[in-house]
Amino acid sequence: MVWGAFVLLCVLSSAEWVIPPAMGEIPGVELQGLMHALVGIAAAVFAVLRWRKHRPRLRLVSIALGGVAFFGLPVILLESVSGRIPSTSISALFSMAPVVVVLASERLGVTGQSGGQMLLAPALAGVGGLLCVLPFGFPDSPRGWGGFCVVVVAVVIVGVAGVWLYRLLRDVGLIEAVAAVGIANAALLLLWCGLHGELLWRPDALVQGVSILFFVQTAEIVLTIWLLRTMEAIPLSARYLVIPLLTIVEGFVAMRPEVTARLTVGVVLLGVGAWRILASRTQDEDRSLSLK
Repeated sequence: MVWGAFVLLCVLSSAEWVIPPAMGEIPGVELQGLMHALVGIAAAVFAVLRWRKHRPRLRLVSIALGGVAFFGLPVILLESVSGRIPSTSISALFSMAPVVVVLASERLGVTGQSGGQMLLAPALAGVGGLLCVLPFGFPDSPRGWGGFCVVVVAVVIVGVAGVWLYRLLRDVGLIEAVAAVGIANAALLLLWCGLHGELLWRPDALVQGVSILFFVQTAEIVLTIWLLRTMEAIPLSARYLVIPLLTIVEGFVAMRPEVTARLTVGVVLLGVGAWRILASRTQDEDRSLSLK
């Protein structure tokens, strides 16, 4: 079931480019905030209906902070550098997330992480593969370098937050975790939009902003939170390699571009890196079953 959810998340994320976007003019950050609000409020209603006396409130506060670091804060950071760095460069930089997760897992002493620093090499191979596939260049201006550094900070925050959430979510119910993460991110993102004068309250604009992509991305949020709770941080970080790999395959099928040696090497490195990181979880599961 975990592997099925992981595959579904990667397929949905990689296929976003073929899904028609919303017709309205609602800002992307506000849409993200509305997605989290929908998820968080729905989960909170279920949580209240099955209220228990001993609620881990302090743990939920920590989960809310970790969820904001994983979801909302990177969205705001990337929005702040919009137009200063190409989207392909942002995608290439986010391929470093598995490297950050491997190092953070070792540094934070998270138990149960598959492979540890042995997976640093395949994570770096995945980074090299994506750099071969995507057009990437270093900035040529101070403004560009500022945006570059902001994206790197966002990648580090996502990686460290993923490891932190893995530690926090294991002993908390899924409904409570989704409610805490969703409401916290909705509050942050909508507040940020309000402070920047980008919050639309017109009902017609909100309705136009709802599309198939809206519900797909909402489902991705729920799947991601569930996987953060059930899947170790290092194997889960392989999605930052698997998603662009699937997108490349979809692009080949749809557009049939020219196949070059660099493209081939990049796809191979990307696939091998992702496979090696994911295989570490399978090996751990096999060892666990053999011990039983």
